[in-house]
Amino acid sequence: MKKTSILLLAFIPLFILLLILTAGCTARTETSSGASATAAGYDAEDYDTDYSDENPQTVTLNGSGIDFSGDGATVNGSTLTITGAGAYVLSGTLNDGSIVIDADKNATVRLVLKDAHITSGSGAAIYSKQAGKTLVTLEAGTQNSLADSASRDSADTEAPSAALYVQDDLTINGGGALSVTGSYNDAITSKDDLKIMSGSITIASSADDGIVGRDATKIAGGTITINAAGDGIKSTNDEDTAKGTIQIDGGTFDITAGADGIQAENSLTINGGTFSLATGGGSTNSSDKAGTAGNTWGSWQQSPQTASDDTSDTTQSAKALKAGNAIVINAGTYHIDSSDDSIHADGTIDIKDGAFNLSSGDDGIHADTSLTIDGGTFDITKSYEGLESMSITLNGGKGSIVASDDGINAAGGDGSSQNGRPGQNPMESASVDDGSIVLNINGGNWAINAGGDGLDSNASINQTGGTVTIDGPTDGGNGALDYDGTYNLTGGTLIAAGSSGMLQTPSSSSAQNSISLTFNTAQTAGTAISLKDANGQEIASYTPAKAFQNIIISTPDILTGSTYTLTKGGADLTTVTPSTSVTSIAEDGSTYNSGMGGGPGGTHPGESAPQDMQGGQTPQDRPGN
Repeated sequence: MKKTSILLLAFIPLFILLLILTAGCTARTETSSGASATAAGYDAEDYDTDYSDENPQTVTLNGSGIDFSGDGATVNGSTLTITGAGAYVLSGTLNDGSIVIDADKNATVRLVLKDAHITSGSGAAIYSKQAGKTLVTLEAGTQNSLADSASRDSADTEAPSAALYVQDDLTINGGGALSVTGSYNDAITSKDDLKIMSGSITIASSADDGIVGRDATKIAGGTITINAAGDGIKSTNDEDTAKGTIQIDGGTFDITAGADGIQAENSLTINGGTFSLATGGGSTNSSDKAGTAGNTWGSWQQSPQTASDDTSDTTQSAKALKAGNAIVINAGTYHIDSSDDSIHADGTIDIKDGAFNLSSGDDGIHADTSLTIDGGTFDITKSYEGLESMSITLNGGKGSIVASDDGINAAGGDGSSQNGRPGQNPMESASVDDGSIVLNINGGNWAINAGGDGLDSNASINQTGGTVTIDGPTDGGNGALDYDGTYNLTGGTLIAAGSSGMLQTPSSSSAQNSISLTFNTAQTAGTAISLKDANGQEIASYTPAKAFQNIIISTPDILTGSTYTLTKGGADLTTVTPSTSVTSIAEDGSTYNSGMGGGPGGTHPGESAPQDMQGGQTPQDRPGN
C-alpha cells in the first residue's frame, strides 16, 4: 500500500502540468468572437497578433516623409518599399505617400499599424504587389487610417484600385481600430483570400465597394461598419466554382450600400454574427433599369460606378444577402432594410437558425431553385412576396409575413425585378407533375398577412405538420389558398381567412379533416371565430386582422362524425358534423359549393372582374401586375 501511495503522489504533479498545458493551448487558440484556430478556413497565423519574435522593424511616418533605418525595406521620398519578410511597425502620419510590399512570393509580411495614418494622393495607401501573405495587425488600443486618391495614372493599367490593395492573401487582425476611405474604386481588396479576424474597421467607399476578396472573403469576428456606393462585402471569382465564396463566423456588421450588402459570386455561408444591413435606399425604394421612379415603389439613383457587371441587364441589384449559387445560414441576428430582395440566391437557400427582421421592396427571401427553413424566427414586416422559390420546405421556424402580393409562393423562374417594379416578371410556370415546384410544410409556426394569395403553389402543397394562419386578400381575385395541383393535408394546423371569390380548400384526398365556413357578406376585421367540440371545449379560434368572407379551419382534432359548434364574436353561429375530409358550409349550416381554385400566380382561367369586399385594390392595381 505504501508503494502504491508513493506512485500516486508522483503522478499528481504530472497530471496537474498536463491540465495547465491543455488549458494554455485552448486559451491561445480562442478569440473574442468565439472562433478557434481550428475553424475551417483559418490557420494559427491568422489569429496570431504577437510579432515579438519576428524581428520587428520600426517605421516612423513624419508627415512628408518616412524614417526607417532597419533591414528589409528602402525609402524613396514618401514611399516605403518592403522586400523582406518579417514585421514592420508603423506609427505617425504620412500626408501623401504609400507603403509598397514587393517581397518573395512565399514571404509573409506583417504590417503593424500603431496609430498610423496614411494618405496617398496618387494611388493606394498600402499596396502589396507580391508576398505569400500580407498580415495587417491593428495594435490594441490604437486608431489608424488609410485613404487613397480619386484618380490613378491613366497609363498604368495595373494600378491598384483600392486604398488597401493586396495581390495575394490578406489577413487583418488585432484589437485596434482602422478607418479606410476608398475614393477611386474599393476600400479594401485582396485578389486572393481576404480574412478579417478581429478589430474595429470603418469603411467609406464613395466610388464602389467596401471589402472585396476575389477568391474568398472570410470573417471570424470584429466590428465592421461600411458605407459604400456599391456593394458592402463581396467575393467576385466567377471562374472557379470553389472560389467566389464568403464565410462569416462572427462579428458585428453595420452596412449601408447602394447596391448589395453582402454578395458572393458562388456561395455565402454565415455561422453567426449581428447584421444591420440597408441597401438601395431601403424598402421604400426599388431598383429599376433606368434609375427612374418605379410606379408607387419609388426609385433610387445609382452611381455609374455601381452598374451591374452583366452588361446585358442594367438592372441595379440592391439585395442585402446575395449569392450566385447557394446561401447557408446557421445562426445570426439580422435587421435588414432592402430595396431589392432581403435574402436572395440564384440557386438554393438553407436556413438552420437565426433571428431575422426583414423589410423588403421586393421579396423577403427568394431562391431560384429551393428554399429550406429548419429553424429561426422571422419577422418580415414588408415584402412583395414573403418567401418565394421553385421548391419551398418549411421544417421549423416561427415567422410573421406581411406581403403586398403572395405570402409564400412556390413557382419557377428567377422572379427578378427587371422592368421597374418588384414582381413584375412572374415566376415561370412548370408542369404540375414533374415535382420541381412544391410547397412542403412539415413544421414551424407561420402567420401570414397577404394582399394576394396567402399560400400559392403553381403545383402542389403538402402539409404534414406545423401551424399556418393566414389573413388573406380582401379582393375576390385572389384567395387565402391558391394551388394548381393538390393541397394534401395530413397533419398540423391550418386557419385561413380571406375573400371567397376564388376560394380553394385543402384537397378532398387529404387525410386530415377541414371545415370551410363562408358568410353571406364580408365580416369586419377583428371578428372572432371559434370551433368547439360537443363538450364545449375550444378546438381552434382565430380573430382575422382584415375583412374576410371565408375561413378554413383544419386541426387533427376535427374528427369525422363528431359534431362541432362554430361561433362568431362569442355567439353560437351553427353546428357542423364532418362526413368527408372537406366540409364546406354557409353560415346557416347549409352546404356551400366552393370554387375550384386558380392558375399560376393567382390568375384564374375564365375569371370575371374580381369582387372587392372593401373597394380597395384589385389585382390589376397592385405593383407587379
